[in-house]
Amino acid sequence: MKASQWIGSLVLIGAVAGAGMGLAAWKKADIKKAADQAAMMPEPMEAVIVKPAREIEHRRTTTAVGTVLALRSVTLQNELAGTVVRVDLTPGKIVEEGAELVALDVSVEEAELKAQEAQAALADA
Repeated sequence: MKASQWIGSLVLIGAVAGAGMGLAAWKKADIKKAADQAAMMPEPMEAVIVKPAREIEHRRTTTAVGTVLALRSVTLQNELAGTVVRVDLTPGKIVEEGAELVALDVSVEEAELKAQEAQAALADA
């Protein structure tokens, strides 16, 4: 590059840098001016309604909607298929171990048992 090209490039870079610094100084002065004006503004007024204090009854309870989960729970399922004929469950009731909670219809099984007993009696005779 020739010396004149270097000088032209430096002049251009200097002009751009000078313009940038000038814009930055102008913006900084503008922001300071706005801040000074805002500091001189009076505090805005607020409309307030005044009422005398009165005594009321306060309850220390409240009503809420939510879900309660038990710390301990039991899931019941039957091991055999069948029709439920009786349910001895009461929500919240404490159940003793071995208590019968649900009864299934066993009439078909009882009939099959009687038939097998009759066949066994015939085989013995």
